[in-house]
Amino acid sequence: IRQYLDNLPKDKARNLRNRDQSFIFYAIEDTGPFGSEKISLTPNISCATDHNVIPVGINFIYNFKKNTSWCVAQDSGGAITGAHVDIYKGEGEQAGIEARKINDAGSLFVVLPKKYT
Repeated sequence: IRQYLDNLPKDKARNLRNRDQSFIFYAIEDTGPFGSEKISLTPNISCATDHNVIPVGINFIYNFKKNTSWCVAQDSGGAITGAHVDIYKGEGEQAGIEARKINDAGSLFVVLPKKYT
């Protein structure tokens, strides 16, 4: 898809990208990119969630294909609904390669604070 869009005239490619809710845009900034909550995203830590299911700031552990890691809900997106999570892998070609590797079903474990009495 990326190669197809790269071969189109820029205005036509931009128009197609703007129609796709799952195509992600980040503003280029020295201290960013920023998620929907204006929080600077951290590769491999920041995740986008449906905030009706997993609110901003919630920490959780995800597990898929024998891989386990920690994540913090810091973003949202038009194509992220229900129990769907997108893990921010960073910028550039390598980040895209890593992101495609984790496009799979898995398990989420929400981390809740211990209640102190």
